[in-house]
Amino acid sequence: MRADTMGIVFSNISDSLIPSVASLRCMGSVPFAGKYRLIDFVLSNLQSCGVTKVGIITKRNYHSLMDHLGSGKPWDLARKRGGIFVFPPFATSGSGVYSGRVDALSGVSGLLRQSREEYVILSDSSFVVNCDLEAMMERHIETGADITIAYTNGATPNASHGGGAMTFSKLAADGRIQEIKMLPPGEQAKFSVNIAVIRRELLLSLLKDAVSRNLISVARDLLQKSTDSLRLYAYELPDPVYCVDSMRSYFETQMKLLDPEVRRQLFDGHHRINTAVTDTAPARYGEQAKVVNSLVSDGCIINGEISGCILGRNVIIERGAQLKNCVIMANTKVAKNVQLSYVMTDKNVTVSEGITLTGSQSYPIYLEKDALV
Repeated sequence: MRADTMGIVFSNISDSLIPSVASLRCMGSVPFAGKYRLIDFVLSNLQSCGVTKVGIITKRNYHSLMDHLGSGKPWDLARKRGGIFVFPPFATSGSGVYSGRVDALSGVSGLLRQSREEYVILSDSSFVVNCDLEAMMERHIETGADITIAYTNGATPNASHGGGAMTFSKLAADGRIQEIKMLPPGEQAKFSVNIAVIRRELLLSLLKDAVSRNLISVARDLLQKSTDSLRLYAYELPDPVYCVDSMRSYFETQMKLLDPEVRRQLFDGHHRINTAVTDTAPARYGEQAKVVNSLVSDGCIINGEISGCILGRNVIIERGAQLKNCVIMANTKVAKNVQLSYVMTDKNVTVSEGITLTGSQSYPIYLEKDALV
């Protein structure tokens, strides 16, 4: 148990990256890999580090998130002291909706002031990674850093604020950040995965100063201009990192889970990824069912053929239906003689008998929640 550290999670900050899926829910509660949500990776990473107090900042459409989190028991956050704190929309400007990370963090400044933990781990919900935050904490303390920011190498992702991804163009031999640039998508660079460690008192001080100067962006207004005045260090994550920054990446990242090695890295890497448990019967397979290289969640009833698919809980596939390379979310019903290829459905979708839908890997067809096709 790490009594000196608390967590703050941004559950809505990246909603604009996948507007179709996040229009009725926040990024943190977006379904992933059949029975998980994106926030499960953040909370499980914090749990493995021994963090027992987590504040979750919401902005809109957070009801499904609250249903998923419950008391926080799956992540050992159902506690009398500490535990999980969900903050509904609040803004210092009085608009009711925060305008940036500075405004969002100011909305939870009360929790920060009342807490006694020395360090705060800040994290988004749009990066899928099973990482060892304890090693990052040790590196932060060892270097005497004011702020340590996790990064990975690769093509820069889309940024929710539109100002470009935060990248580290110059790093000293010991990892100290000498220059920060905001780059557009697709550039090869060392880019932040929006996980950072900072002392709680320093965070409060920076927020107070930022609010007094009407600043909005932590990356652009605070960090980019503070490489000389603050000890900023970068910490490279040695683990595979997958960014959900578009509908295409959301689909492709889930498709990668059909590779056993990717599943092992994400779900059985440094620690288990925990999620809310539901009392659902095991999946049932009919006499004519054919399942090839697919992930099938509990409660599914399969009488058709599926290949390279990921099915959420309680999905029904009737006789004669053929699905290839599809992501089907919970409580979806696919009727007889339906043919689907590269299709992604939200929850509670019904696909009527005889329908044929064909997308592509680069442009999968998406059926919104409660749709009847």
